[in-house]
Amino acid sequence: MEQHTEQHFDDLIKKVIKDAPIEKPTLEFTSNVMDSIEMNSQKKIVYKPLISKIGWFAIITILSGISIYMMISNNENSLVLDALDFSIVSNNGLVEILSGIKFTKIFGYAVCFFGIAWLIQVSVLKNYFNNRLQY
Repeated sequence: MEQHTEQHFDDLIKKVIKDAPIEKPTLEFTSNVMDSIEMNSQKKIVYKPLISKIGWFAIITILSGISIYMMISNNENSLVLDALDFSIVSNNGLVEILSGIKFTKIFGYAVCFFGIAWLIQVSVLKNYFNNRLQY
């Protein structure tokens, strides 16, 4: 049954293609296509940062304010430090589990190498994407 319907559709498609006239494009077809390509190529990618300059200024101001406040206040019983509970950092099982792990020099070299490779890759990709963007 399925074979029969496929054969029927195949015959129908062949008949429609034979009966269809051959269409020719207009004389201006190439120029219309080229004009549409030129219109699309004129669209420029505008760089818009994720964090604006005002946002960066606010972040730096807040962090600087907190740092200056922490440096100026010599009082160890500060309200900010009393509210924070740092015992979770020293009293957890993860610190005890990880304290027995010893890293070799080769592992340290590998971490340094991959860190440097990552920094190089990020800078190269940043330059590549900056050159792609047109301001």
